[in-house]
Amino acid sequence: MSIDKKELIRRVERRLSKPTGAVEEIIDATLQEIYESLKQGDSVYLLQLR
Repeated sequence: MSIDKKELIRRVERRLSKPTGAVEEIIDATLQEIYESLKQGDSVYLLQLR
């Protein structure tokens, strides 16, 4: 299964009951930090929370 960014924003918005703009800003910042870390050669680990 895969989801695009728009769907990810929709799901997070629904889960947290937050406005779309706020969720999009948080996801953009998160993805930017991941990108910058990878660009510098750092490893990024995302653990599945249950």
